[in-house]
Amino acid sequence: MTTTDKKGYKVLIPTAGTGSRLKELTKYLNKSLVDISGKPAISRIIDMFPKECEFIVPLGYKGELVEQFLKLAYPERKFYFTFVKKYEGKGSGLGLTLLSAEKYLQEPFVFCSCDTIAEGEICYPNRNIIGYASKENKNLYRTLDIKNGKVISLLEKGEATNTSMPYIGLAFIKDWEIFWREMHKGGSEAVKLGESYPLRKFVENGILFSKEYKWFDTGNIDELEKTRKYFKKNNAPNILPKQDEAIWFIEGKVIKYSNNKSFIKERVERAKYLKDFVPQIINSTDNMYIYKEAQGEVLSKIQNIELFKKLLIYSKTFWKPINKSIDFQKICKK
Repeated sequence: MTTTDKKGYKVLIPTAGTGSRLKELTKYLNKSLVDISGKPAISRIIDMFPKECEFIVPLGYKGELVEQFLKLAYPERKFYFTFVKKYEGKGSGLGLTLLSAEKYLQEPFVFCSCDTIAEGEICYPNRNIIGYASKENKNLYRTLDIKNGKVISLLEKGEATNTSMPYIGLAFIKDWEIFWREMHKGGSEAVKLGESYPLRKFVENGILFSKEYKWFDTGNIDELEKTRKYFKKNNAPNILPKQDEAIWFIEGKVIKYSNNKSFIKERVERAKYLKDFVPQIINSTDNMYIYKEAQGEVLSKIQNIELFKKLLIYSKTFWKPINKSIDFQKICKK
């Protein structure tokens, strides 16, 4: 991702939804934390923007995990969190999530869906711009009709024309006053449609422009797998996927997540006890801990006699004589 302006600005990343289209992948995790080849989706979104940016992150389903992750992974970055109580069921909608963040966005800002990863030019929101991309099945998405770079219509799912282009969930909002005024005027319709409701007013006023991006969708199973393949590295660690656990690699650090809080607590205590024999934990939360990434290969991949001898010699500093009063052999057999 490139940027034409390093000046910091605010970015809204809504994460309140349940991510039902991802099925079992969001049973234990918020959809913004679904793994994309060693990083959660939200990390790849954050990587799109300059380090000077501040992020507003509305929370809902599994929101405490999103907050835990962001605070552990990016202690130097600025995040503002809001909580959306009604994030599913009747009366819920993306519009409620947006309105929960309104007080932090009294200035130009960027809206980015938590299942949108884009490659292309990112700039300060000094113009109203909506992102689009080419997709085979455009009826799965809202679409745009464009003329000379200006958006002339914003269509709902299933309304695409032959010339329509899918909207990717990335929008630059210069006229924030109009945006919030229309959100409040829209009532239940604005709650249901989210950011596309006030963007239609931008279209009516002739102030919404378009920009093409290379888009990676993580909002449904098929597109998620394509996105994972694109970002996969040949030398990436081989992590066995589990629904209720994850390991992420962020800026030279490793974050371990588990749905089991006792497991995390015990691992943190274990690291204190084992000291230099395991990576030292830098920080932890109820469901996660973080430590520095160690460079190297797994012994099983590069095994030879000399390395094994070194392992045995080094292990002498780890092993200690057993208490002879303990029936060691019985314990081992058991």
